[in-house]
Amino acid sequence: MRSYYILKQAIYNIWSVRIPVAIAILTIGISLSVLMGVSEIIYKVYSTVEKVREEFEIDLFLKSDITSLQKDILERKLNNISQIKDYQYISKEDAAQIFYVEFGENIFDILTDNPLPESYKIKLYNKMTHVTIVNNVVERINKIDGIDEIKYHNDLLLLIEKYLLIVMVIGGAIVFVLLLAMNMFVRNTIKLSVYSRRDQIEILQLLGSGKLFLKLPFILEGLLEGIIGGILSGIILYFFHEIASDTATYLFDYDLKETNYIWSISIFAGAIVGVLASSASVNKFIKIFSTE
Repeated sequence: MRSYYILKQAIYNIWSVRIPVAIAILTIGISLSVLMGVSEIIYKVYSTVEKVREEFEIDLFLKSDITSLQKDILERKLNNISQIKDYQYISKEDAAQIFYVEFGENIFDILTDNPLPESYKIKLYNKMTHVTIVNNVVERINKIDGIDEIKYHNDLLLLIEKYLLIVMVIGGAIVFVLLLAMNMFVRNTIKLSVYSRRDQIEILQLLGSGKLFLKLPFILEGLLEGIIGGILSGIILYFFHEIASDTATYLFDYDLKETNYIWSISIFAGAIVGVLASSASVNKFIKIFSTE
């Protein structure tokens, strides 16, 4: 009986202030869709950056007159640099093979001798591919005897760190504003529901109704608003994700991942927002004098 009353009250609450409820649902739907869209962009940017960091290499070219002893000493010193994850020795023959794969030309068809130097390809741990750390590692390597030249994409690292920071700051600001907007609209809608039934609430208090019994219809109202807003968010996200997927396939021949997660995350996030906002509003707005 109580469950039926709580459900009936929640539905009645929604219908009695349907215009503010519609605004709250619309706000949740639009805000969640933008919020999840921004989060997905941030995640994809971060994933791309991590992939670039994973593939980042330092090319270490050796002098033509380097001795075997010097190479042994060099490798021991590379092993002692904690930021280095792995390194690969490239012989002159290996370099000629790489040249053939990349340019489709046999270097011995062009020149009589192989001018390509011996080298090492050095990989750092992902967390160690920041500009300052990389420059420090390069300085330490450059002091080792037998090295002719060191090449690495320092400009790429600077670009990555600059734009990753911009994306994270702007994305974080958007997320913060949207969370505030959703919270404000849902809380205000619940406050209207509470205020419109203040006489009824006072009577129930006098009859000895507990805090939970008085709060549940309004929390359920917030839950329903959040779920409907989450469904709206899923529809918006699915629509725009389809457009983005078709555009990416057409322009870049890149297939975006499946979007099965959109619906579950949207509805779950909407429900959480609705419950938290309504609960906070009820706790602040209703003064309950009855005992638990």
